[in-house]
Amino acid sequence: MMSTEPSMALDAELRRIRAAGYAIDDEEQHEGLRCIAMPVFCYTGQVFASMCVLGPKHRMTHQKLHAVRATLSALSSRLSERLGYSGA
Repeated sequence: MMSTEPSMALDAELRRIRAAGYAIDDEEQHEGLRCIAMPVFCYTGQVFASMCVLGPKHRMTHQKLHAVRATLSALSSRLSERLGYSGA
């Protein structure tokens, strides 16, 4: 029988990301790179695209990820509004 543990872990991570409103990649995809990403919604309320900021981990420190989060959130919200999204 196949284990559902990886699927359950992915589901839990996706719930955490939805609740937080952003995702962080801390070298999971590429060693040495960190990224923060946020969704862009269209008029239907569905995710249309995403925006991210990434960089090498020596420059994209955890403090830097925190610092750019507010700016990225504002930009993704403005773009969502321009696409007709009216809020959650």
